[in-house]
Amino acid sequence: MSNTETSQIEDLLYIFPFENTISETDKNIISKLCTDFLKQWKSHGEELSTQFWIEEDRILIFSVDPSISNPSGCSKDKLYHFVNSLKDSHNFKLGDITKFWVKTNGKIELLNKSELKELANSQFQNPKLQLFPMWITTKKEFQNIWGKPLEQFRTLLRF
Repeated sequence: MSNTETSQIEDLLYIFPFENTISETDKNIISKLCTDFLKQWKSHGEELSTQFWIEEDRILIFSVDPSISNPSGCSKDKLYHFVNSLKDSHNFKLGDITKFWVKTNGKIELLNKSELKELANSQFQNPKLQLFPMWITTKKEFQNIWGKPLEQFRTLLRF
């Protein structure tokens, strides 16, 4: 693979929101468990170049550099099983990724499409309304649209 091809491959993201805010104690637990998991997470025996972080005190994000090794279906399954084990063993409840995650008044709210449309129609120009799109899959998308003002999504959301 040439350097040009490698530089065009974007890091892949896997996003897992939690139902409630994660306390500092729970962040430490999650960080330790994620660090341990990533040390052994492989794709067909090959090391994966990975990192993780927690956004907004309730959204766990994993990043994988596919130019080093691309995660296979089995390795993705291991990631999902790992996150489910957090839910099962530590009672961290996963949030609803079918909802729109919007920060209003310093707090993230989960809205369905009609609730989002109502909020958008009443306060669309409010720059403090931020959308955290759970549908993004690359680090470039994350950098371009994560936590941006809701008004930037008007065309995409068709409001």
